[in-house]
Amino acid sequence: MGEVPIAIGREGGNNYSTFISLFMIPDTYNILITNRVVTRLKISIFVFLYPNFNLNILFMKRSFPFKILVILLLFSPAIEFRLISQMPMRGGSQVRITGWADDNHYLIQTFDSENKMVTKSVDIKTGKSVIIPPKKSERELFSELLPAGTIIGVNDIISSDMQSVIIVKDNDLYYFKKGENALRRLTNNEVPEVNARFSPDNKKIAYTKTKDLYVFDLIANKEIRLSFDASDRIYNGYSSWVYMEEILDRPSRYAAFWWSPDGNKIAYLRTDETDVPVFTLNRLDEADGIHGKL
Repeated sequence: MGEVPIAIGREGGNNYSTFISLFMIPDTYNILITNRVVTRLKISIFVFLYPNFNLNILFMKRSFPFKILVILLLFSPAIEFRLISQMPMRGGSQVRITGWADDNHYLIQTFDSENKMVTKSVDIKTGKSVIIPPKKSERELFSELLPAGTIIGVNDIISSDMQSVIIVKDNDLYYFKKGENALRRLTNNEVPEVNARFSPDNKKIAYTKTKDLYVFDLIANKEIRLSFDASDRIYNGYSSWVYMEEILDRPSRYAAFWWSPDGNKIAYLRTDETDVPVFTLNRLDEADGIHGKL
């Protein structure tokens, strides 16, 4: 593909004599140059053609370059053009510049020969680019330490010191610490534990099970039940739908308990809907009329 030269300037300073460079941007990038950018483009090209030109002279009222600049500014409002990308939208993404790697290289997000999204570092002087390998997240780096066949899922949590992780597997909780070779099973029952959270000191975890609140001491390897009266109308440490949606927000995933800063205490929300009446929504378009549907 061809390349389109675009002059890019950095504003700053009192006399507009800031460094302005000319570099190559692949024409796979959508660019809309408006009137104001056109003016800057003209000035930038002028500086590129005359790199040793003193820009202070440019702004002297009676200088010839100043008269040229005035003419360019007068005509610039009527100029607007587009450099249309040859790269169509792909899966909701498109080629775009994401920032600077350093003073001499900018970063562009584009596609490789296999239509996979990649990030390239482009030299502003030569236009040459190299693919930058994606930086691995902390979760990805931790996953490489796990036993073969084990991955860190969406609902799994890593301790704040990045030394241990709780894995949800087959509706039970497993514990893994860096330096160990195998997972340690914490729970063993058919009822799933949800919303596991490390204590601030990472020595315990809290979670809910059938809407009751539990704590597991990782040092003593012991589960401790904190509430005992959960039902379809009473929740301990597990919020109702309204609280999750409107107060705690969806990322909470119904978790309604909070560790103290020292990890020795835990506060939780108790919801009792015993006195809340149940309303049946009847459908009028069915013969039996009893199957409620929102």
